[in-house]
Amino acid sequence: MWHKAGMSSTASGSQGRADVRLTARYHEFYAGAADKLHGETIPYQEAFSVMTWRELLGVAGIIVPWNSPLQISARSMPAALAAGNSVVVKPAEDACLAVVRVFELLEEVGFPAGSINLVTELGKEAGAPLADHADIDHLSFTGSPEVGTLVMKASARHHRPVLLELGGKSPQVVFSDADLHEAIWRPREAAEDGAGLHQHLRRGRRRGTPVRRAQAQRVRSREGP
Repeated sequence: MWHKAGMSSTASGSQGRADVRLTARYHEFYAGAADKLHGETIPYQEAFSVMTWRELLGVAGIIVPWNSPLQISARSMPAALAAGNSVVVKPAEDACLAVVRVFELLEEVGFPAGSINLVTELGKEAGAPLADHADIDHLSFTGSPEVGTLVMKASARHHRPVLLELGGKSPQVVFSDADLHEAIWRPREAAEDGAGLHQHLRRGRRRGTPVRRAQAQRVRSREGP
């Protein structure tokens, strides 16, 4: 079914096709994991049998950002479904069409009603109520540290687990024997991959490359205007 989603990606051309392929791989992987979640039998005293088994959490809330919405939703949603949970996905309001299309395809192939749920609205109108909803049993959020703090506080009020993937965590370490040309351009190339299409920021940040002070002058002298 995934070839049908190709034109719905947030990027165009080769990047859009790559997003769709990776999204399909995530779904395929977790589909294969669905029957491999087993408990354990633990050795114990004679005449006793001790077993553990995995139980679903319930409803997983998944808040997806605007950059790479296909891939980021695919890292969370099929994993939750494979473990027996239902999901409520809230994509970014300015990059939701690809995720909407995926949901249409999942409904076409027969996902049970209520197992997959999608809300598309502004963050304050949909994301915040989802994060603070008492019936959400697990929450996954990808976005800014500021909003991540609010999501963590909301989850703490309900004593539920939360997974946060927040921005600003991609420093680069440059050693004294590094190839400075590669040290300068590789992180920049990664950070600007797809710029002009959807500011694809998976592997770096646009603001530059933090380095040790001892190397900073060498980097600046090689970087040029």
